[in-house]
Amino acid sequence: MIITGHAFVLLTVEDLQKVFENVIRCLAPIGQFVFESRNPDFDWATCWDYTLDLQLGDQRVTESRRLLSFHDQIMRFELTYQFPGERLRSLSELRFWSQAEIQALLSQAGLKTAKCLGDWPGAPIDPVHSQEMIFHVGNA
Repeated sequence: MIITGHAFVLLTVEDLQKVFENVIRCLAPIGQFVFESRNPDFDWATCWDYTLDLQLGDQRVTESRRLLSFHDQIMRFELTYQFPGERLRSLSELRFWSQAEIQALLSQAGLKTAKCLGDWPGAPIDPVHSQEMIFHVGNA
């Protein structure tokens, strides 16, 4: 089982516990559960914001993402799409769990971390420079 696309941004311990309970229920005895989470120690404030000009058919659209706050591992940001004559805006919250927090919850659920990497190609985690934490997990 693999989850990608920074899917591990659930806000509460209870939400993570439910996910891990379902993983235990679905995971084959020798199966692996692989997922990524963002590293909360990376300096997200320096690279989170962006603006892109897109061409969708005959329409020009501007997409922008802007960090509003990042405190206690909770990031709040807005994503905006500016169409000709219309602006769409969404506000989001993400939680960036620490490696130790995730590993503790995995262990409580009966899962064992086989390895945790700093990126998909397999580099070790660098606490300051790794944007991601890639967990390879199996039954304990």
